[in-house]
Amino acid sequence: MPQDASAQFVEAERAELERVVRALARWPRLSHLLAYMGAKLSSGDADQLNEYNIATEVLAPRRSSTLLRTRLRGSRPIGFGNASP
Repeated sequence: MPQDASAQFVEAERAELERVVRALARWPRLSHLLAYMGAKLSSGDADQLNEYNIATEVLAPRRSSTLLRTRLRGSRPIGFGNASP
């Protein structure tokens, strides 16, 4: 893929992500989470997408991460990790 086409593709992806984030503005936590995940993926930092970072950097950076991890564990779908039904 030529350099110019690659740059256009990346810009189109970012523009689409921004549109979706704006569409989810009624749900600030969800829109912030999506924007955070998109930024990490586009910057090549996908390896930083984990429960701890999302809890401390996105959902409530000023709250206790232990409390948030506990809440996240309870909200996981059945069959994911150690979550119980």
